[in-house]
Amino acid sequence: MSNLSGQQISKLTAIIVGGAPKRANSKASAIARFISAAEQKGLAAPSHFLQLDYSDAETAIINATSEKPSPEKAPKKTKPKAEKKAATAKPVGIRAAAVEAAKAGKLPAPPDFSAPTHARYREKREALIRLAEAGDIRGLKAFELKAYSSSPKALDRYRNLCIIALEARG
Repeated sequence: MSNLSGQQISKLTAIIVGGAPKRANSKASAIARFISAAEQKGLAAPSHFLQLDYSDAETAIINATSEKPSPEKAPKKTKPKAEKKAATAKPVGIRAAAVEAAKAGKLPAPPDFSAPTHARYREKREALIRLAEAGDIRGLKAFELKAYSSSPKALDRYRNLCIIALEARG
């Protein structure tokens, strides 16, 4: 039996498989998962790792699983910096995309107020749409909204995006 806890064995298994640790129902199931993963990875005597202290086992597994370049393999081709940057670029969210579109001068779509909870704000929504379509930046800035619930907050976001878009148009 191992001196390591089930959680530590799960962490070691995660190192082998290259993912996040998965919680085992028992220490025995953690050991079984570890041995199975180690055998699939081609590690010799996987039970040996379980007899070590955690830090020693972690180091030994990292060393055993790290790929060493073989002489018959061709060297890896590196990507140019621009491609690396594009590959690791953070995906743009909906709000960030809306801000970018507004900065490009595109008016945002007005918020959907068809639900009954938004009924009392429909007139303000229509007034904001009229101001935005007319290109009235002063009117949009002067439009008073107290953003204390979801409806006025949505109107406020819409108004601010409209102001950004209209100012970008010049």
